[in-house]
Amino acid sequence: MRSPRSSPSRQRGQAIVFGLCLLLLAALLLFFQFSAGQATAAKLRIVNATDAAAYSTGLWRARAMNYYAYSNRAVIANEVAIAQAATMVSYAKFLERFSDNVNDVAQYIPYVGQVTEVIKEVAYWVSQVTQNTAMGETAARSAYIQALATSQEMMFAATHPVVLSRIAAEIARENDRRFFAFTLPLHLDPAMADATRRYEGQDRERLKSVVLQSLDGYSSNRDADLAEVPCLLKLARRGATELIRDHDNRELERWQAYDTLSLHTKRSFSCSMRERQALGWGAAEIARDAKNELDALSALVPLINSGDNGVDPAIGAARPSASKLANPRAYREASDEIWVSRQYGG
Repeated sequence: MRSPRSSPSRQRGQAIVFGLCLLLLAALLLFFQFSAGQATAAKLRIVNATDAAAYSTGLWRARAMNYYAYSNRAVIANEVAIAQAATMVSYAKFLERFSDNVNDVAQYIPYVGQVTEVIKEVAYWVSQVTQNTAMGETAARSAYIQALATSQEMMFAATHPVVLSRIAAEIARENDRRFFAFTLPLHLDPAMADATRRYEGQDRERLKSVVLQSLDGYSSNRDADLAEVPCLLKLARRGATELIRDHDNRELERWQAYDTLSLHTKRSFSCSMRERQALGWGAAEIARDAKNELDALSALVPLINSGDNGVDPAIGAARPSASKLANPRAYREASDEIWVSRQYGG
């Protein structure tokens, strides 16, 4: 007997089913790959947009801080120039008064009096030119300082989170119209909350310190003993330019400068010296609310007696206070004839 053979017609179509399964699998793999590529591309666009927005806002803030730095340096430079103007006026008035005092004595000496009279006139006109120049310079530099302060306020407003969010959103939309970005408010961003702030009141002591350290040696301290015979006499020259607090509102709104020259002689039965005669003096005050006088010596005596070498917060006295007490008569004369400019903006 013959075993029956399978009919060829029963095996037809099986490869088609297998091929359709492979085709479906390939389609799924292709769809997955496409989706993964789309997700990766979207992620890259988001990352790029985020980086661009963060970089742009960070760059904007950095440029603002650079402006703060440069404008602060400009403020300090102008403050130093105002201090130097006060120094020059004080010294010019000192020379004017000294030449006048010398001429009062020398005018009775033949020929010498004529020379001292000419020197007196020259010193007077030099002092007048110096005063007028300082007046204009103080007004111009004070206006420039106020303009810088105003521009800093405008730059500070330009770095507000609302403005930064607008910048971030525009940059994000340039990458993809569907994207949106914003920056955190300052109270939610502790890392940047104190990066920029206004310095007011007591904080300005830091600015004062930087300004005083930037002064040239002649402006900050002009103390010198021009001639001295031990235990007999000496010529004591004292002077300084200071940024001090106003005694009423305690604000740093006053520059004052003084120059004095006095003859000192020895006290009885000792080698200690005391002021005998004031020979020359001059003073200048540049202030928003001028006092028309120098710091009172009575306020400085307790500090000297206590050995305090710092700054008394109660009166804002600047050192060297011993310099003021060295020539008290000349210092008071300088205070009475002080030159004042109210063009200072503070």
